[in-house]
Amino acid sequence: MTAGVGAIVMSTARTSQVVAFYRSLGIPLVEEDHGDGIVHWACELGDVHFAVFEAAGSGHAPGYHEPGSTFCGFVVDDVRSAVELLRSSSTIVQEPIEMPWGLRAVVVDPDGRPVEVFER
Repeated sequence: MTAGVGAIVMSTARTSQVVAFYRSLGIPLVEEDHGDGIVHWACELGDVHFAVFEAAGSGHAPGYHEPGSTFCGFVVDDVRSAVELLRSSSTIVQEPIEMPWGLRAVVVDPDGRPVEVFER
C-alpha cells in the first residue's frame, strides 16, 4: 500500500488574518461554498487540496516542536522576500538558512502554527 497527501485543512477563529497570511506566501485561496452553507477558502496546490475553514474557539495551535503540533511546508519563489513580507505581522522562528533541499525559513501563522517556507 502507498499513500500520498491529498488535503491539508486548517480551522481558525482568525479567518481573514489566516487567509491573508497564506495568500502572502502566494497560495491562491479563493472563497468557496458548495451549496451546504459552509463558506471556506481553498485551492489546489498540485495534487493537494488546501483549505481554511472558520471555527469557533481560541484559534491557537501548539508551537513549533510542542506535543500535538503539526506544521506545513510550502515552496515559494523567494524565501527572503516572503520572510520580509511577513516580518511585521508574524514571528520568524528561523531566519532563511541554506539546507540540503534549499533555502529554508520558519514563520508562524496567526494561529501560532509554524510554517516552513523554502525555495529549491
